[in-house]
Formats: sequence, C-alpha cells, structure tokens
Amino acid sequence: MIALVVAYDQHHLIGQHGHMPWHIPEDLQHFRALTLGHVVIMGRRTYEAIGHPLDGRENIVISNTKTYSAAHLHTVHSLAEALTMFHHLHQFIIGGEHLYRDALLLVDRMYITQIHAAFEGDTYFPPFSLDQFECIEKAHHPGKIPYTYLTYQRKKSK
Repeated sequence: MIALVVAYDQHHLIGQHGHMPWHIPEDLQHFRALTLGHVVIMGRRTYEAIGHPLDGRENIVISNTKTYSAAHLHTVHSLAEALTMFHHLHQFIIGGEHLYRDALLLVDRMYITQIHAAFEGDTYFPPFSLDQFECIEKAHHPGKIPYTYLTYQRKKSK
C-alpha cells in the first residue's frame, strides 16, 4: 500500500520555512501510530526540518543534492526509486509540496488532518481532486485548534 499523510489548514497550507506552523501533539501521536514499523518517504526539506531519521521506521529521503547516512535512512533521487526499495511494505509519503504533487496519482490511501484554522506560511498542499477516492473514516476533534482526521481510499476500477 502506498499512502500519503498530510496535515493542512483551511487554505491547504502545510508549512512555514520548512516547519508546520502549528503544534498539535495528538496529531503527531496519530502520525506515529500510522507509520511506526513501516516506510516513510520524504523530501529533503522535510527531512532537514525533522533533523533525524524517524525511529522505528525505514526512512527514505528523496534528494538530488545531498546524501544522508544513518541506520534505517536511505537517500534516493526519485519517488519511483523510493517506491521500489521496500515495495513489499506499507509506504507512507509524508512531505513536501513537490513530492505530494508527484504522489497524488500513485497513492492508494490518503490520511488527511484538516485543521480548522488559518495560519501564515509559504508551502501549500497541491490542488487535488477526490473524484477517485471515497472517505472511509472521519473523526472530528474540537479543542484549542480544532481538526478533523479524514481517511480516503482510492476507488476500485470497475
């Protein structure tokens, strides 16, 4: 399974100078629960914002300019190359903007955290259509920063 994990605000903002402009501990716990024991694929800027490989996961960084070396960390040059490395495991694409755009046509599932607030930033989730997907799970979470978890599954071809 190839999945995409993203959190965005009401304008589809995903970042500010390489970081999320919000802090929602429950969303970070949700992300950890989804991806633990699996493969996470990310762009170079996302990896540099995190600053280290994510524990308990195989980490793949897509970069044409840098190579990273650590346990459970791999550097590749393209999404296609990343997807072939651990194709037998669940793969989660976690950011950035260009990687999300390239992945939208390939993913089987999308885990979206819709944040019901507006933030300032410089990086947005690309425009996309849900025509090929169906919502299979939805959970709203009120609070200081309200948000909704949405899980979309690609519709099966007829």
